[in-house]
Amino acid sequence: MARERLLFYIIAALAILFILSSISGILTPFVLAAVLAYLLDPLVDKLELKKVNRGITSGIVVSIIFAAIFAVVALAIPLAIDSFKELANLLDNYEVIFADKIKPIIQPILPADFDFGALKTTLQSHSQEIVQYLSTWLKALALSTMKVFDLVSIFLITPLALYYLLKDWDKILDVLHTLVPQNEQSYVSQVLAKIDTKLSSFIRGQFLVCLALGAIYGIGLSLVGLKLGFAIGMLTGLLSFIPFVGMLLGGLAAFIMAFIQFPLSDVEPFALIALVFVIGQTVESAILSPKLVGDALGLHPLWIIFVVMAGGELGGFLGVLIALPVSAVISVIVAELINYYKNSSIYNQAKKKAVKKKKLSKKD
Repeated sequence: MARERLLFYIIAALAILFILSSISGILTPFVLAAVLAYLLDPLVDKLELKKVNRGITSGIVVSIIFAAIFAVVALAIPLAIDSFKELANLLDNYEVIFADKIKPIIQPILPADFDFGALKTTLQSHSQEIVQYLSTWLKALALSTMKVFDLVSIFLITPLALYYLLKDWDKILDVLHTLVPQNEQSYVSQVLAKIDTKLSSFIRGQFLVCLALGAIYGIGLSLVGLKLGFAIGMLTGLLSFIPFVGMLLGGLAAFIMAFIQFPLSDVEPFALIALVFVIGQTVESAILSPKLVGDALGLHPLWIIFVVMAGGELGGFLGVLIALPVSAVISVIVAELINYYKNSSIYNQAKKKAVKKKKLSKKD
């Protein structure tokens, strides 16, 4: 009977995964709404305890959240446009950059009769092709991003879905709870409580860590005087949920920009940029992560990198966003399956046989 029940759960899980994969193209706003509802439900519950109508509370919370998002987007778009213009102006001087920065580095390792004039002519002849290729690539990237984060879905469907999910969150949970067989409800509730503890501590903690690191890197690089420093710093912070990747990409972008902007003879800006990243990593490892996240996931950093890459391969940008929360859920389920297996007759019979065989071998 236990095997039949386990087989039923496995088939049900596979069926749900198949259905979700079949409609993955329209899931983005609903997944975002569900994640936000999960994070905001404790706040709505607290307000509801103060005798405030849950529907009104949900409407106010959703309005505040999306007003804040609109404000951030309204501020971020002009900043992004100015940043791209500034970057384009810097790259327009590629001849000066090559002559002053790159040539002194590569000249000692090239033959003495190397023709830099011919190289310059070649670069000039292909410069339009390179610019056109980069422009095409950026347009494709923008279109891909718009496909994932369709503006209509994000700004119309997501708030609506979030409102109804928040308003009826407890009712939805009650309905799902009634679908579980009565003799399994206590056990399922325990498993869900473990998942909730792991998920909530990780998501809320990691969100605060990313914001704090973005502020540290953004303000630090801006104070150094690095052009696009604030944008690079914020992106570094937002990517820091992937171990090492955020820091490595952000550090690489910062040093490339410094290489373009500052003379190589001036060591101070490069040293200060390195110091900003050292301070950020120290604050994260010594204060932010232990206090805000702890060992919430209990996963090895290498496994986290693999999970994020797998999420990106399977679900694109949305897959990257939900990879770690999904892995947290899976880790709890796998732990329960291992525990179930160790308490099963199959495992115990094999264990008894092994012990018996060991005793017989000792007698011999």
